[in-house]
Amino acid sequence: MTDWKALFKGKLTHPTDLHSLLVITAAVCAPVHIVFAALFAWFEIWWLVGFNVLSCGFYVYWAIALQRNRELQSIMMVATLIEVVTHAVGASLAIGWESGFSYYIIGIIALVTINQHANRSGQTTLAALMVVAYVVSDFVLRDYVPPVTVDPEILAILHAANAGGIMIIVGFLASVFSKMIVEADAEIMHLASSDPLTGLWNRRNLISLSEENLNRPSRRDASLLVIDIDHFKQFNDVHGHITGDEVLKHVAETLRGCLRSTDIAGRWGGEEFVILLPNTNVQDAYDVAERLRQTIFNTPLYINAMALRVSITVGATNVVFGEDLLNAIERADQALYEGKHGGRNQTVLQAA
Repeated sequence: MTDWKALFKGKLTHPTDLHSLLVITAAVCAPVHIVFAALFAWFEIWWLVGFNVLSCGFYVYWAIALQRNRELQSIMMVATLIEVVTHAVGASLAIGWESGFSYYIIGIIALVTINQHANRSGQTTLAALMVVAYVVSDFVLRDYVPPVTVDPEILAILHAANAGGIMIIVGFLASVFSKMIVEADAEIMHLASSDPLTGLWNRRNLISLSEENLNRPSRRDASLLVIDIDHFKQFNDVHGHITGDEVLKHVAETLRGCLRSTDIAGRWGGEEFVILLPNTNVQDAYDVAERLRQTIFNTPLYINAMALRVSITVGATNVVFGEDLLNAIERADQALYEGKHGGRNQTVLQAA
């Protein structure tokens, strides 16, 4: 069943991909064609009434089908192109070029060019064909005398309504394209600054954000944690690297759930993580580290009905004013080293 309430809420009212855009297009075009059918019934152009009723059914079908199967979007694009061009030319032949139905070909050109997944050469060719279709239709039909005579005032109203409609459509597509660009840029920035496996900051961005935070004139106490997963190599050797990846994600997710929004957590490399705790003295940092350690140890990771117990060792230190970040990391790493040799699954504090 298609969730029609969801159709006009959330993602679908702010489409950021071709699929969502096509679903909205189909949902909007269906009632528009009912209006067109009523209009042509008034003009007693019955073949266009039938065409618009079929078009309404066409778009209702696609609104439902696309919700169920995203793979149909390329077929729907081509089918929509044919339907719009046929309707535009047919309506212009019936009541005249001045009615403005030809403007909807422009909307199809915009829809074709916004497809971010299309083959660029094919996309350009298709858009060019639409331009040619519009220009040729304009040349052939501009002086054409239609079989149905429509009152000039009604024709002017139709022209204004269709011109306004296409302006709204093109404006909407422009806003969608702008949104696509903004979200694509944000995605690129996220991929460049985060660890792809855990979603935490990567080393470069972790250093950059931490140094920016530490260099603020208003900064107060700051502390640092270096975390290492105990016996991580055994997870890989015994259970496989996929399980090892799940362990890393499990630890990262726990860190995200336990830390404040102001804390800066990143994957330092391998099975090691670094966390900067702004406005946190070293004793409070120790308490945070213990809470993290206990939470991870007391939350088994379940894989294929098998419970894996994960433990971490943490080195904690404070970052003094003016100290180089890497020096503080080195000191926390030394504390971590002590914890590893002291039995693991513990927090070792080494203040500056």
